[in-house]
Amino acid sequence: MKKIKGGYWLLRFVLGVMLVMIIGVTYGCKKREQEQSDYQIYYMDKEKASLLMSGYNTDTSDVRKLAEELLVQMKKAPDNVDMQKVMPENVKIQSIDMENYVLHIDYNAEYASMKKKEEYLCRAATVLTLTQIENINFVVISIDGQGLTDSQGNPVGALRAADFVDNSGATINSYKSVKYVLYFANEDGTKLVDKTYDGITSNNTSMEKYVVEQLIKGPSDFSVNRTLSSHVKLLSISTVDGVCYVNFDEAFLNESEEVSSEVAIYSVVNSLCDLGYINKVQISVNGDVELHYHENIPLNQPFMRNLDLLEKKN
Repeated sequence: MKKIKGGYWLLRFVLGVMLVMIIGVTYGCKKREQEQSDYQIYYMDKEKASLLMSGYNTDTSDVRKLAEELLVQMKKAPDNVDMQKVMPENVKIQSIDMENYVLHIDYNAEYASMKKKEEYLCRAATVLTLTQIENINFVVISIDGQGLTDSQGNPVGALRAADFVDNSGATINSYKSVKYVLYFANEDGTKLVDKTYDGITSNNTSMEKYVVEQLIKGPSDFSVNRTLSSHVKLLSISTVDGVCYVNFDEAFLNESEEVSSEVAIYSVVNSLCDLGYINKVQISVNGDVELHYHENIPLNQPFMRNLDLLEKKN
C-alpha cells in the first residue's frame, strides 16, 4: 500500500509540474505577442559602441508623417537606462523629402561636429529605423543642403539597411574604423585607379570580405568606374597562409561592366593584396576554379598583385 500511495503522490507531483510548465509557456507566448511592435527604434548603448532596439507602436500610415514621427522618437531619451539616443541635442532636422522610395534628410551644420564613430552609429540607426517603413528603401543624408561625405571627401550617397548588417542579417553591434584601398577602373576601362577610403565595419566581418563587398557596391564618386556588376554575390571568402580564396556566384561570369577582363580581375586582386597580409588571390565561381573569366583568363591558379595596370598619375 505504501508503494501505491507513494506512487500516487509522485504522479500528482509530476502532473503539477507539467501544469505549471504549460501555464508558464502559455503566459510566455502571450507576453511575447504583447511585446511585438510595429517598428524598432535604434539607439546607442551606454558605451557608444553598439546599437540597441526598442519597440514602438503607432497608427500613422502616411509615409512622410511616419518618418517624421520615428525621427522624433529617435531624438527622445529612451526609457531603458542601458540605451541613449544617437543624435546630440544640437543636431536638428531642417527638412525631409520623399522621392521614388528615397527619403532625403537635411540636418543642420552641427551634424558635422559629431565624432566619427558616433556619426556612423547615428547614420546606421537612422537608416535602419526609417527603412522599416514600407516604400522607403533608401535614405540620403545631407548637411545644410550638401551631401554627406566621408573623410576623403567622397559622397556617401543613398544608404540602405543592407549597408549596416552582415550576411546573417545581424545588425552591426561592435565596430572598428578602417582605412583601405580599392582599385576601380579609369574612364575607358583599360586601367586601374587606386582610391583610399575610410570606413567603419563590424568586428565580426573580415577586412577581405568588407573590401570585396565595397568593390561590388561600386565607387561613390564619378571620377572612377565600377569593375564588378552590382548583381555579383560574394558566396564565401577566407584567407589561409597568405592566400585569399574568393568564391563568387555565376553573375561574376555572366554580368560584366565596360572594362577589360584584366581590369576586372585585378581590381579584386590588387584591392585584397593591398591589405598587407594577402599575397595571392584564388578566385572561384560556385566553388569551381576550372573556368575561364570571359573566356580568356583561366581561374585555376592564384593571382598575384599587378601594378602594371595602374594608371599613371599626372
